[in-house]
Amino acid sequence: MNSWLFEKLHISWLLAVWCFGLTIGVISIHYIPRSFASESLFLLVGLVFFFVVMVWRWRFFVILAIISGVLVGLWRGEIGRKGVEVYDSLIGKIAIIQGRVLEDPDLDKNSQTVLRLGDLRMNNEKLPGPFWVRRQIKTQLSAVILWRLKVK
Repeated sequence: MNSWLFEKLHISWLLAVWCFGLTIGVISIHYIPRSFASESLFLLVGLVFFFVVMVWRWRFFVILAIISGVLVGLWRGEIGRKGVEVYDSLIGKIAIIQGRVLEDPDLDKNSQTVLRLGDLRMNNEKLPGPFWVRRQIKTQLSAVILWRLKVK
């Protein structure tokens, strides 16, 4: 056998390659059909591979480090995709979303008011994550804000 493949690599190189695989996995989940679902098994297998790579650190484990990173990245990307799935049906439509203003209003570079909303609800259904609203406001803000917004 080739002894070059069994030489040990520094752990930082393997970690860098693993992070590269993680990035590939997170990005590629957006190009995979929604019918594909990465289960928590991806995380488990990816972490087992990661452990094997970090313990033995052989050169040929670079490929296993990439595979491990991709598996964990697919799992993490799927979580992010599920978080925004609720909003996909709203794109290009007018929706009434209720929320609580989380921070003081701010002005952006175009003098539009920017609000960060949390505790979101639409049709009495809780929505995940915060929501940023940007709008030209000429009146005083009140405790209750009702806007008709088109989601872009």
